[in-house]
Amino acid sequence: MRTLALLAVLSFARPAAAYDFLEFQDPYPLDFIQGGAAIAGANNRIYWLDDRKGLLHVLSADGRPLASAGSGKLSSPGGVAVSPVGEVYVADTGNSRIVVYDRDGKELRVIGERGSDPGYLSKPRSVAVGFDGRVWVSDSGNERVQVFTSEGVFLFGFGGSGKENGLFNDNGRIAVDAMDNVFVLDEGNERVQKFDARTKHVKNFQLHGTDFALDDYGFLYMIDPKRSKIKEVGPDGIVLGGFGTDGKNKGQFKKSGGIAVDEHGTVLIADVGNKRLQRVKLQNKAKTERVRMNLETKLLVTGPTRVLPIAASVLAAAGDEVFAWVPKGRQVLVYKGKDLARTIGGPEIKGEAAMRSARGLVASSKWGLYVSDAGSDKILSFGLTGEHKTNIGATEGFFASKKKEGRVKAPAGLAINEKGTLYLADAGNKRVDAFGPDGSFLFSFGPVVGPYELVNPVSVAWDEAGFLYVLDT
Repeated sequence: MRTLALLAVLSFARPAAAYDFLEFQDPYPLDFIQGGAAIAGANNRIYWLDDRKGLLHVLSADGRPLASAGSGKLSSPGGVAVSPVGEVYVADTGNSRIVVYDRDGKELRVIGERGSDPGYLSKPRSVAVGFDGRVWVSDSGNERVQVFTSEGVFLFGFGGSGKENGLFNDNGRIAVDAMDNVFVLDEGNERVQKFDARTKHVKNFQLHGTDFALDDYGFLYMIDPKRSKIKEVGPDGIVLGGFGTDGKNKGQFKKSGGIAVDEHGTVLIADVGNKRLQRVKLQNKAKTERVRMNLETKLLVTGPTRVLPIAASVLAAAGDEVFAWVPKGRQVLVYKGKDLARTIGGPEIKGEAAMRSARGLVASSKWGLYVSDAGSDKILSFGLTGEHKTNIGATEGFFASKKKEGRVKAPAGLAINEKGTLYLADAGNKRVDAFGPDGSFLFSFGPVVGPYELVNPVSVAWDEAGFLYVLDT
C-alpha cells in the first residue's frame, strides 16, 4: 500500500518594503525650545509650535531661527498649519481660538471664541487648511470638527461625542488632502477616522501613536513615542514599516512631539527630548500618483469686505446698494459702498407711506423696493430712489373685499422673480401669497401644502430654476 503524503507549505506574505530609499539627514539643533506640540513645513519655512513656552518659532529651510510669535498671547497651543497662500494658522488651545499669522510671524487675525454653540470653540487641539482655503478645526473640547472660511466665517460642523463611526472621543490632529478627504485622530477611540469631501465616514485607520502627518500620496506617518518609532501607513491602512529608535544619535528620538511632511516630501519630526528637528527623506515605488485635486465647484463665503455700523434687523441688496431696515428710526437706510446714500421713511412720515415694523425687504433694480410691514399688515412698494408707489395686501382699498383674498396678516419674508412676481411669507395667515408687479393678487397656497401644513412661514426665496423655498418655523 502506497501512502501519498501531501505537504502543506505555509507562506507568510508581508507587504513590500516601506521604502526603497531612506536617509536620515543631519538634524537641526534647537537649544532654545522647551516643547514641540506641532510642526509644519511649507514655502521654505519651518514652523515649530512650542506648547510649553506658548511660542510659534519661524525657521528657515536650513533650520536657522528667523522669528518668534505669540509671546504672552498663546496658551498651550496644540496645532499649526500653513495655507496655500502662505498664512500660518495656530490652534491656540488654552484660549479656545485659532490665531492667524503671516509667513514671518506677524499676527493677522483671530478665528472663533470660547463656547459650545456652532461656530464657537473649546480647546481646539489642531487645525488644517484645505487647498480651497477652508479652515478645518479639531474642536476637541466639543468633540467635533468645525469648518470656517479663511476670514473666520463659520460654514458647518460635524461629529459629536461617542464611539460610533463619525463620532469622537478626545479628537486631536486633523489633516485634509487635495481631494478634501478629512483625517481626524480620534485618540480616545484609538483610531484615525477618514471622511470624504462631504464629511461622510469612509474608513478607520488603526492608531499607532499620538500624532500623524499626511503626505501628498495619501500615506500616513504616525508617531509611536513608546517605541521611539515613526510608522508608515499606506492609504489602505496597512502598516508598511517603521523607522527610528530610542536615543540621541541621528535617526534616534527622545520624546517625539509633532510630525509633518513638507512640500518636498521630507518627513519632519520634533525631537523634543533631544532639542532638535529631525529630517527624513523617503522614496517608495508604491507612491505612483498624488491624491487628485477635488474639482467640484464650491461656494465659499469671504469677507467681510465692509462693515456698516447700523442697528438693522432686515437687509436687502440691489446692484451695489444695500437696503437696511432700522427699527429705532422706522426707516430704511440705503448705503452705497460705506456711504449713506439716502433714507426711505422715518418717524415723521404719516399716512400710506408710513412704516411701523418691517419684517421683510426685497429690492430689484427693475421692480423697486418692497417692504412687508407687520405693524400695519401691508406691503409697501417704493422706487429705489424712495418715492412711495402703492400698498399691497392692505385691509383698505383694493384688498378690502369680504373674501379677504390677498389681504395679509403679520407679513414676513419677501422674494421676487425676474418677471416681477412678488412672493410673501404671510405668517399670520399661515400661507404664501403671490402678487403681480402692479400689486394685483395672483394666488396663494397654504396652510395645507400636499402632505405638509405651514405653521409659521417667515421667509421665502426664489431661484433661477423656478423653485420657491419656504422657511416654516
